Amino acid sequence: MPQGSLEALKWLFIIAGQQKNKLILSVCFAVFQVIFSLMPFVIIYYFLTMVLTQQTIDSTSFWWLALAAVAVVMAKFICHTTSSLLSHKAAFQLLFDLRSLVIENLGRMPLKKINQQSNAAMQKVVGEDIQKIEVFIAHHLPDMAAAILSPIIVICALFLVDWRLALAALIPLPLALLVQHFMFKGFSSRVQNFYAVMARMHVSLVGFVNAISVVKAFNLTTNKQTELKNVIDEHHEVVKDWTKNGADTRVLFQIVIDSGFLFVAALGLYLLSAELITLPTLIIFMLLGIGLMEPMQNLTMFGGLLTEILEGVHRIRQFSEFKQEDPVKTESVALQDNSIEFLQVGFRHPDSEQNTLEDISFKAEAGKITAIAGPSGAGKSTLIQLIPALLEASKGEIRLGGVDLREIPLNQLMQQISFVFQDTFLLTGTVFENIAMGDTSISEQAIIEAARKAQADSFIRQLPQGYDTPLGLNGHKLSGGESQRIAIARAIVKDSPVLVLDEATAFSDAENEHLIQQALNALIRNKTLITVTHRLQNLTQVDQIVVMDEGRIVNKGTHTQLLENCELYRHLWDISQTSEHWQLSQKNHHTEQTDKEVLSYV
Repeated sequence: MPQGSLEALKWLFIIAGQQKNKLILSVCFAVFQVIFSLMPFVIIYYFLTMVLTQQTIDSTSFWWLALAAVAVVMAKFICHTTSSLLSHKAAFQLLFDLRSLVIENLGRMPLKKINQQSNAAMQKVVGEDIQKIEVFIAHHLPDMAAAILSPIIVICALFLVDWRLALAALIPLPLALLVQHFMFKGFSSRVQNFYAVMARMHVSLVGFVNAISVVKAFNLTTNKQTELKNVIDEHHEVVKDWTKNGADTRVLFQIVIDSGFLFVAALGLYLLSAELITLPTLIIFMLLGIGLMEPMQNLTMFGGLLTEILEGVHRIRQFSEFKQEDPVKTESVALQDNSIEFLQVGFRHPDSEQNTLEDISFKAEAGKITAIAGPSGAGKSTLIQLIPALLEASKGEIRLGGVDLREIPLNQLMQQISFVFQDTFLLTGTVFENIAMGDTSISEQAIIEAARKAQADSFIRQLPQGYDTPLGLNGHKLSGGESQRIAIARAIVKDSPVLVLDEATAFSDAENEHLIQQALNALIRNKTLITVTHRLQNLTQVDQIVVMDEGRIVNKGTHTQLLENCELYRHLWDISQTSEHWQLSQKNHHTEQTDKEVLSYV
């Protein structure tokens, strides 16, 4: 077993330490099950010996043998049931402990680390990888113990009956071990490659499923579809290559483990003809000796499954043993005010060769409104994700109240900042739980008051169970505007002095946008507000506008100042004003474009 897999297995058994007694008992009952499963063959051997040597058997002996057969079958059933019950109880408790450990560790992990992991990868660890451990603990562990011990017990019994035939039954063993050595040559690297492809395919599949409604609506192929097809093709090539290279050795291995019949039958018939053994002896060897090598096939299968499971254990361990790079800060620091200041900040995504942000410097004064404007791809959303530590700056400093964000304990930082992003996330709980976000100290009246300020109370009361209505996964029972107002109510309840908004009305219709604007007006009073929006007509009265392009700040100032001295802002303003007055029309042209529907701006 490779060193990495061995370490993963040791770690798994350390985590399962509290379930050690159940697992030991489960393995013991599995061993007893093997012993009792062999007892009927002993009874058959004894019965044949009596019949063939004495010619007759009295009814008392017959019934005792029948009673013994029933007893060992019942004992086998009891051992199997007990072993399965104990292993399943241990497995399910271990699953609970592992999921609790991973989720608890995710709660301590910095947001920048969490953002480096794809949702699909984390779902695979918490769901699929941990679930596979249940199969290993509940089924494979007792079965492996039985597969290892049963041939040992059988061969010991066969040696007691006749050592010559026992040796003949063992002839395939060294050959099978030799073939197995070639089977597993390079196995570890192939497994790692296989599961790396599987992980990429899982991530691509989740991305494709999330985008499939758009793909079908426009009858398009997308990057996600191409990516998924490529990774499926890669998976196919890996499996085909693995199958092709391993087919010969697998067939040879199967032939070898089935060859025991030839050696036992040939030697057994010779010894029987020479009257060196009895017929019952030959029969018992034909029953037990021929299948002596079968457990090796099971162990080979278990070996492949165990390697797969341990690959998952390795990923679980990475999530479970995350260690803080720096000591966790718990003592609150004194802040001068609620201003946010960027000092020569730069940022680069881990998989990018170029900086997304470069030399960002500005100050959002306490209690005032600062807007971030610029064309798509300018880096606006990336910039504001640096403020609540969803991302970490590659260079420079971001200060809150004059203190570097890295010096502020995470709990204190989260208390100081609320954010409402364009992609609103709602939990599967009730409306009340989504607004409270786990804070049990918030009263029902405070939740209702926040919903009223967020212009959400009226539609919440129209839901089937009002504030106790379950929202489903990511609030699928609500419209985009309604989800945004729930998110704003959440921010109102939190009542942090700093508020970050990222296109909070981006997906709203005119009516919902008006309601959301009213909600935001109630939310931003006396707060330091940093907002990103493409609707420049909403920025005419803000205290400061920071104009960005290609990851850099090109100008700063008020709306009036930027119209005078910033060409990019003036261009964006002209576009926003034009887009306020557009209509669909049809114009008849006496050209090849006759009756073509066009967009015109007035």
